[in-house]
Amino acid sequence: MGIRTGAQYIEAVKARKHEVWLSGRKVENLFEEPVFKQPILEIAKLYDMQHDPEFQDKITHVCEETGERVNNAFLVPKSYEDLVKRRNVFEAFAKATFGLMGRTPDFLNVVVTSMYYNSWFFEKYNKNWAENVRNYYKYIRDNDIFLTHAIINRKMTAARLHMSRRIRTHTLVQ
Repeated sequence: MGIRTGAQYIEAVKARKHEVWLSGRKVENLFEEPVFKQPILEIAKLYDMQHDPEFQDKITHVCEETGERVNNAFLVPKSYEDLVKRRNVFEAFAKATFGLMGRTPDFLNVVVTSMYYNSWFFEKYNKNWAENVRNYYKYIRDNDIFLTHAIINRKMTAARLHMSRRIRTHTLVQ
């Protein structure tokens, strides 16, 4: 497949079965929810940059393994020039979002790329782990998947909820 367009990204968001809760209510249509719609459109613009002649050669490269164009976040750097190519995608996405979108498609994809390059480490402990890392890297690279993560507060017991109102930080060990 190679690099996706913004329209393909939006269609994937719409097609996916999400369970998202916002302020105590279930969000039925992620794309039509005002809180999410604009960020989805902004991410779509980043995907479209991969096809824009002004940016394409700066932020993507042709994968030697597949012959398809992929984002430079998936480039395993082997030279100074490769590092510059990776920097180019970070810089282009930061400029396009005025540095205000901290979770762009390059963010965790670089982490998985690093794990792929260092899969020998996983292999020391379990051959299947290394193979899983390599396969996952290839899957997200070849399908131009946008990975991210969520940081949430752990659920507190009802007995401790009253304490959280009086203090600004707390730790709950269960």
